[in-house]
Amino acid sequence: MKAKNICIFLTLISFLMPMSESQAEEELAPGLDACIERSNGGDRAMTQCYYEAYEYWDKKLNAYYKKAKASCESDSCSKKLLAAQRAWVQYKEKMQDVILMDGMGGTLHRLYSVTFAAEVTKYQAEQLKNFEPF
Repeated sequence: MKAKNICIFLTLISFLMPMSESQAEEELAPGLDACIERSNGGDRAMTQCYYEAYEYWDKKLNAYYKKAKASCESDSCSKKLLAAQRAWVQYKEKMQDVILMDGMGGTLHRLYSVTFAAEVTKYQAEQLKNFEPF
């Protein structure tokens, strides 16, 4: 296995390891498990399933971000929240670039990339949902 592939594999596994048993059994987004079953293991069909999960969490994330921003009572809080969110978006996009880098853009790597995006977007959405400024 190439060093780049090992790096990608370890990065993806690192997002699964911290999960508790109940979290690991939880469906990532409504309808994802059924969509995966219908895909019959095809990379492109599964990629679409995870893309729909990503879209689900991206909509939630945007709604939670607006709610979090509205809870800020100061301009400083709003600016820091915006800066943090922008940094998170850059992180997500750069990690997806790592997954797809150096011509590894086949269907399997696109599946890894969108799976990563769905997972981290869910996590970020949940962080914003619970945001309370001090």
